[in-house]
Amino acid sequence: MEIFFQGAERHAVEIFFKDNQLSPKKYIYLNIGASGADRRWPKERFLELARKILESTEHSIILGGGPGEKETIAEILSTLGPERSTDSLNLRLKQDCYLIAQARLLVTCDTGPMHIGFATCIPTVAIFGPYDHKSTGPYGLEENKCFQILPAENKTLQEITVEEVWQTVHSALEI
Repeated sequence: MEIFFQGAERHAVEIFFKDNQLSPKKYIYLNIGASGADRRWPKERFLELARKILESTEHSIILGGGPGEKETIAEILSTLGPERSTDSLNLRLKQDCYLIAQARLLVTCDTGPMHIGFATCIPTVAIFGPYDHKSTGPYGLEENKCFQILPAENKTLQEITVEEVWQTVHSALEI
Protein backbone atom coordinates (compact mmCIF):
# COMPACT_ATOMS: atom_id res chain seq x y z
CA MET A 1 0.00 0.00 0.00
CA GLU A 2 1.19 3.51 -0.79
CA ILE A 3 -0.17 6.96 -0.12
CA PHE A 4 0.52 9.79 -2.53
CA PHE A 5 0.56 13.38 -1.38
CA GLN A 6 -0.18 16.57 -3.28
CA GLY A 7 1.35 19.98 -2.87
CA ALA A 8 -1.60 21.10 -0.73
CA GLU A 9 -0.85 18.52 1.98
CA ARG A 10 2.83 19.37 1.94
CA HIS A 11 2.12 23.10 2.13
CA ALA A 12 -0.31 22.72 5.06
CA VAL A 13 2.24 20.65 7.00
CA GLU A 14 5.02 23.15 6.23
CA ILE A 15 2.83 25.84 7.81
CA PHE A 16 2.13 23.50 10.75
CA PHE A 17 5.89 23.00 11.19
CA LYS A 18 6.54 26.73 11.11
CA ASP A 19 3.70 27.54 13.52
CA ASN A 20 4.90 24.87 15.98
CA GLN A 21 8.65 25.31 15.47
CA LEU A 22 9.03 21.71 14.26
CA SER A 23 11.06 20.00 11.56
CA PRO A 24 10.66 16.69 9.73
CA LYS A 25 12.11 13.66 11.57
CA LYS A 26 12.51 15.71 14.76
CA TYR A 27 9.30 14.52 16.44
CA ILE A 28 7.51 11.37 17.48
CA TYR A 29 3.85 11.09 16.59
CA LEU A 30 1.76 9.48 19.34
CA ASN A 31 -1.64 8.39 18.06
CA ILE A 32 -3.75 7.97 21.16
CA GLY A 33 -7.00 7.19 19.38
CA ALA A 34 -8.63 3.92 18.45
CA SER A 35 -12.04 2.76 17.34
CA GLY A 36 -12.85 0.95 20.58
CA ALA A 37 -11.73 0.75 24.20
CA ASP A 38 -10.21 -2.71 23.66
CA ARG A 39 -7.86 -1.15 21.08
CA ARG A 40 -6.97 1.95 23.12
CA TRP A 41 -3.94 2.08 25.41
CA PRO A 42 -4.71 4.11 28.57
CA LYS A 43 -4.13 7.86 28.39
CA GLU A 44 -2.06 7.80 31.59
CA ARG A 45 0.38 5.46 29.89
CA PHE A 46 0.60 7.64 26.78
CA LEU A 47 1.29 10.60 29.10
CA GLU A 48 4.03 8.71 30.93
CA LEU A 49 5.53 7.56 27.62
CA ALA A 50 5.49 11.14 26.30
CA ARG A 51 7.30 12.31 29.43
CA LYS A 52 9.98 9.63 28.99
CA ILE A 53 10.47 10.63 25.37
CA LEU A 54 10.76 14.31 26.24
CA GLU A 55 13.14 13.63 29.14
CA SER A 56 15.33 11.11 27.30
CA THR A 57 15.47 12.38 23.72
CA GLU A 58 15.61 15.62 21.78
CA HIS A 59 12.42 14.74 19.92
CA SER A 60 9.22 16.72 20.25
CA ILE A 61 5.81 15.06 20.59
CA ILE A 62 2.79 15.41 18.32
CA LEU A 63 -0.41 13.89 19.67
CA GLY A 64 -2.96 12.66 17.18
CA GLY A 65 -6.37 11.07 17.32
CA GLY A 66 -9.91 11.57 16.19
CA PRO A 67 -12.52 14.07 17.36
CA GLY A 68 -13.38 11.75 20.27
CA GLU A 69 -9.88 12.15 21.69
CA LYS A 70 -9.88 15.97 21.71
CA GLU A 71 -10.45 16.24 25.47
CA THR A 72 -7.90 13.53 26.29
CA ILE A 73 -5.29 15.17 24.07
CA ALA A 74 -5.95 18.54 25.73
CA GLU A 75 -5.44 16.95 29.17
CA ILE A 76 -2.16 15.37 28.12
CA LEU A 77 -0.90 18.58 26.51
CA SER A 78 -1.79 20.65 29.57
CA THR A 79 0.36 18.32 31.66
CA LEU A 80 3.27 18.20 29.21
CA GLY A 81 3.32 21.90 28.44
CA PRO A 82 3.61 23.56 25.03
CA GLU A 83 7.39 23.77 24.70
CA ARG A 84 7.95 20.46 22.84
CA SER A 85 4.45 19.06 22.44
CA THR A 86 1.44 19.86 20.29
CA ASP A 87 -1.45 18.13 18.54
CA SER A 88 -2.58 17.59 14.98
CA LEU A 89 -6.33 17.87 15.58
CA ASN A 90 -6.81 20.87 13.28
CA LEU A 91 -5.32 19.13 10.26
CA ARG A 92 -7.39 17.38 7.63
CA LEU A 93 -6.97 13.62 7.24
CA LYS A 94 -4.57 13.70 4.29
CA GLN A 95 -2.54 16.49 5.92
CA ASP A 96 -2.31 14.41 9.09
CA CYS A 97 -1.17 11.44 6.98
CA TYR A 98 1.62 13.59 5.56
CA LEU A 99 2.52 14.73 9.08
CA ILE A 100 2.81 11.06 10.12
CA ALA A 101 4.98 10.44 7.05
CA GLN A 102 7.41 13.13 8.25
CA ALA A 103 7.76 11.74 11.79
CA ARG A 104 10.87 10.04 13.10
CA LEU A 105 8.62 7.41 14.70
CA LEU A 106 4.93 6.63 15.08
CA VAL A 107 3.57 5.03 18.26
CA THR A 108 0.01 3.79 17.89
CA CYS A 109 -2.41 1.06 18.74
CA ASP A 110 -3.87 -1.22 16.08
CA THR A 111 -5.89 1.40 14.24
CA GLY A 112 -5.96 3.36 10.97
CA PRO A 113 -2.87 5.51 11.62
CA MET A 114 -0.86 2.31 12.16
CA HIS A 115 -1.54 1.40 8.54
CA ILE A 116 -0.70 4.96 7.46
CA GLY A 117 2.66 4.59 9.17
CA PHE A 118 3.31 1.33 7.35
CA ALA A 119 2.15 2.75 4.01
CA THR A 120 4.51 5.70 4.36
CA CYS A 121 7.41 3.49 5.54
CA ILE A 122 7.76 5.27 8.88
CA PRO A 123 9.15 3.15 11.71
CA THR A 124 6.05 2.25 13.69
CA VAL A 125 5.63 0.91 17.20
CA ALA A 126 2.27 -0.88 17.13
CA ILE A 127 0.58 -1.78 20.43
CA PHE A 128 -1.84 -4.66 19.94
CA GLY A 129 -4.69 -5.91 22.09
CA PRO A 130 -5.89 -9.43 22.83
CA TYR A 131 -7.05 -10.22 19.31
CA ASP A 132 -5.35 -11.90 16.41
CA HIS A 133 -2.90 -9.32 15.09
CA LYS A 134 -2.31 -11.57 12.07
CA SER A 135 -5.80 -10.72 10.82
CA THR A 136 -5.15 -6.95 10.63
CA GLY A 137 -1.55 -6.88 9.49
CA PRO A 138 1.04 -5.66 9.00
CA TYR A 139 2.22 -7.98 6.28
CA GLY A 140 5.62 -8.21 4.61
CA LEU A 141 7.21 -5.15 6.19
CA GLU A 142 10.89 -4.59 6.74
CA GLU A 143 11.94 -5.55 10.26
CA ASN A 144 13.19 -2.04 11.03
CA LYS A 145 9.82 -0.48 10.10
CA CYS A 146 7.46 -2.49 12.31
CA PHE A 147 7.87 -3.00 16.03
CA GLN A 148 4.92 -4.96 17.40
CA ILE A 149 4.07 -5.11 21.08
CA LEU A 150 1.71 -7.95 21.86
CA PRO A 151 0.10 -8.69 25.22
CA ALA A 152 0.92 -11.96 26.92
CA GLU A 153 -1.52 -14.77 26.21
CA ASN A 154 -4.97 -14.10 27.67
CA LYS A 155 -3.94 -10.56 28.64
CA THR A 156 -5.31 -7.23 27.49
CA LEU A 157 -3.73 -4.23 25.85
CA GLN A 158 -4.21 -2.34 29.13
CA GLU A 159 -1.66 -4.67 30.76
CA ILE A 160 1.14 -3.59 28.42
CA THR A 161 3.42 -1.39 30.49
CA VAL A 162 4.99 1.95 29.68
CA GLU A 163 8.40 0.36 30.21
CA GLU A 164 7.67 -2.29 27.53
CA VAL A 165 6.66 0.39 25.04
CA TRP A 166 9.52 2.72 26.03
CA GLN A 167 12.09 -0.06 25.49
CA THR A 168 10.65 -0.66 22.02
CA VAL A 169 10.60 3.08 21.24
CA HIS A 170 14.19 3.38 22.41
CA SER A 171 15.26 0.43 20.22
CA ALA A 172 13.42 1.85 17.21
CA LEU A 173 15.13 5.22 17.63
CA GLU A 174 18.55 3.57 17.63
CA ILE A 175 18.05 2.15 14.14
